Amino acid sequence: MADESVEISFDLGDLERDLSQLDKIFLEREEDGKDNFYVLLNEVVKKCFDGISLNFSKIDLYIKKFDTVSVQSEEDKKIKILIKNILILLKKQAKLFQLIDYVSKNIDLIIDGSSDKKREFLRKSITYYKKIKSNKEASLSADTDELIKKIDNVLSAKLHEINIKIEENQRMLHRFLDDKMRFEEDIKENILEDDYFSTKGMFLRFKLQGKFYVIKNELVLNKYKLSPTKAKKLAQKTLIKLGQLTSMFGDPLKGMTGKLQEVPLKELKNINLYPLKIVPIKLNKKLKWVLIVDITNNKYGAIFVEEVYDELVEGEISEGFLKVEDTLLEIVDPLALWKKQQEDSL
Repeated sequence: MADESVEISFDLGDLERDLSQLDKIFLEREEDGKDNFYVLLNEVVKKCFDGISLNFSKIDLYIKKFDTVSVQSEEDKKIKILIKNILILLKKQAKLFQLIDYVSKNIDLIIDGSSDKKREFLRKSITYYKKIKSNKEASLSADTDELIKKIDNVLSAKLHEINIKIEENQRMLHRFLDDKMRFEEDIKENILEDDYFSTKGMFLRFKLQGKFYVIKNELVLNKYKLSPTKAKKLAQKTLIKLGQLTSMFGDPLKGMTGKLQEVPLKELKNINLYPLKIVPIKLNKKLKWVLIVDITNNKYGAIFVEEVYDELVEGEISEGFLKVEDTLLEIVDPLALWKKQQEDSL
């Protein structure tokens, strides 16, 4: 076999691409095996790759063993694929002697070498293997520096393309961020203008699922503290009685304001309340307060919340928000909530 150097071609300098061109038979599912990969590999080289006096008698046996042996690293897996290909080709042609001799001489490198050395071994071996399969002359003595230079050239070209795309994406991202910043500044400027807000009012502040809300204080008729278990249960109903919100000996009239403070106790307990859901009730265990609110035309609602703050807040309102200093709080409208829930139930 000629020993002259030949040009080694790596279209993309990509070892994975070269491996994908090997026989599909080696893409079979790996199974757990009892034999250690390195022990089996060393045995194959000693008993099958013995110079020109090749031992063909155990090739089929070792091909089957390679189907069951397990490997850990990516390099070992690729070496396994390569060696198994060589075993099959041994049954077909004698031109593999030089390749087998190369593998035999590098068995220590395979077992004890670094990942870089294993990759270099794979590059040379796979190149020669491909040329043998196409019946072309090949030599493993091809200049390593030339090979590395070819790979570097291809990788450099690909890297340049990638850098160009990265720069384009960065420019697009910067344009997007600039537009977003200008948009937010415009919104902030419009919201904070003094003439943007209109009427003032006094509001009760409360918290629900970690967010603060406000409601017109004149709409809140009373508030009761409940156990989280009871609050969670009642909050999920569509209609409840006011009497369900107090204990057996509790006085629902205590603290009552507005129209309901004149209602007789027995009648008051039987007044229907619509649980109003500002956000979906997700079995929130933190619910422990309920606000009794006036909806409209003798309809009343119950808003279950986490915390209620006695100190009323005053601010400027517009577009469903209350401006308190530099903070915007969402205003809860019981009538709007009730209408939406009635529409959703149809």
